[in-house]
Amino acid sequence: MTRPPQEDSAWTALPSRSHLGSEYSIDARPQHPGASRPRAQPCRTDGGAEPLSGSAMRTAAVTTPRKPGAHRRPAGAGGGGSARFVTFGVIGATVFLLGLGVQIALVRWWHFDALWSYIVQGIISVEVSFLLNRYWTWRDVDVPFFQALWKFNAQKTVATVGNTAAYDVFILSGMPYIAANIATTAIFTVINYQSADKWIFARQRGFSDIFAAGLPNFGHGSPAPCPSVSIVVPCKNNQRTIRPTVLSLLGQNYPNIEKVVLVGSTGDATWAALDGITDSRLVILEQPNSPGTRDPNVKRDWGIRETTSELIALADSDIVMPPDWLSKGIALMRAARVECVAGGMQTITDSFWGRFVDRTSLAAKTPRVPRSYMVTERNFGANSCKPPITANVIITRGLYAACPLDIRWCYGYEDYEWFWRVVRRGYRILFSHELVGRHHHRNSLRALCQEYRRASEGCAKFVIRHPDSPFAAKRRNQAILLPLAAFVATLAAGTAFIFQDGAALAVTAGIGVIAIVLWEYQAARTVESLLYAPINLVLGLVFLYGLVRGLIQRSEIDSFAQVVESRAVAVADTSSAAGR
Repeated sequence: MTRPPQEDSAWTALPSRSHLGSEYSIDARPQHPGASRPRAQPCRTDGGAEPLSGSAMRTAAVTTPRKPGAHRRPAGAGGGGSARFVTFGVIGATVFLLGLGVQIALVRWWHFDALWSYIVQGIISVEVSFLLNRYWTWRDVDVPFFQALWKFNAQKTVATVGNTAAYDVFILSGMPYIAANIATTAIFTVINYQSADKWIFARQRGFSDIFAAGLPNFGHGSPAPCPSVSIVVPCKNNQRTIRPTVLSLLGQNYPNIEKVVLVGSTGDATWAALDGITDSRLVILEQPNSPGTRDPNVKRDWGIRETTSELIALADSDIVMPPDWLSKGIALMRAARVECVAGGMQTITDSFWGRFVDRTSLAAKTPRVPRSYMVTERNFGANSCKPPITANVIITRGLYAACPLDIRWCYGYEDYEWFWRVVRRGYRILFSHELVGRHHHRNSLRALCQEYRRASEGCAKFVIRHPDSPFAAKRRNQAILLPLAAFVATLAAGTAFIFQDGAALAVTAGIGVIAIVLWEYQAARTVESLLYAPINLVLGLVFLYGLVRGLIQRSEIDSFAQVVESRAVAVADTSSAAGR
């Protein structure tokens, strides 16, 4: 596949001299009077401008959130090689004693036989060893949790086989068994450490070089060298959240914003919240209402086609961006030489559900970006690399012309479906931890269940349409293996109940539950995170049910195609009227 000519993009014109620094001040220049709409729509008659000052200023001037993963110590905090090795050895000795105690308890109090007690304590020892080494010995190294977990277990499996073989060789050579045990322990302690340091917890090459060079300084004296950018926001009854969103977008310190385009339905209640905002860059588009359909792609596509700027930024109607969002994002595009840069989100409200969405690790849906990475066709959705979302992204017009949104896609996962086609065409996407918006997350279990159900339906469509995607392969495997694992567990529980031998099963289940609870706790480090596991169980079942159901039905396109076609005609009529 030929890579597109990304170096000929609009960002090549960006200035590169001077540094903006880590702190950005909000642009307080007077706003342009008179918010505009297409001529086919009735103009607003609100009088007076609403400058970004006072409470409105505070609404727009969102402080850039602390970077995910900022709790980690700086490189080298884990100590030098010798200190790290000593820590590794101490953990090994501690885990050995723990495993011995577990085995004695299983044999004496739970009446396990020697073999099963050895297996259970071995599993516990390996996983405890992983957690201690991940969060103590190599706490300064940023490695995806699941990637390190499978590598650690794979290395332990291979090392166990090698350890046993070496021990047999020493015994056959006439070495006393105690000396053979000491020799194999010493040899494989070094081997295990080197495997962990050089492979399992290996330092990954990130994009720190992009940020170390500093970001361009976008002054307001001459906006000409800066590519023009338009921001498109789809809306649907977002009167509760739209005003802070619009104020934050109009308050960007980037000097060459062409338009902020809001696309909603005719008579949308969203517009009532915008009274008093009279910036001429604000444009409102209305399209025919279609109840019961999901149409953000249609709205985004129409909004994009109504703009002429060199760059296009996409945001949601319930996210508030920091004032440096555009300037930093466009600078990162230039530094990384890509045509698409995306970011994550964090909760805007300090509530239980907001913190749950941000911190949970097992059923996480909202993208958290602890480190910046390039999204490519090969790693799309794989190895803890979540795909980006359309709530926080900046692209070039050339990219969109080559790979537009699919306006026939009326399900969840519209973000992933589009971004997969983007990387499939050879574009790279910089998913940056520097770009974080403050988002109004779902604020109840019921709302989260609805969100996960809608996402599961879209996920099934994504798997069917793009089976060659790594992300689709992962979700397809989950749809097969998780129900199978549940069936086997149920069968094992029934067998144990029938034969009245449930001690081993109870211990295994208890260990599993404790492991899941502790897993969530170590990620969030709060008492309330002990409740995350049962919530994740509910959300996981909702998502799995919708995914399996969607894969079984395999109906890819429904009557929404006719809705889109009729809407396209209506939109064309509106555009024609606006041009007369």
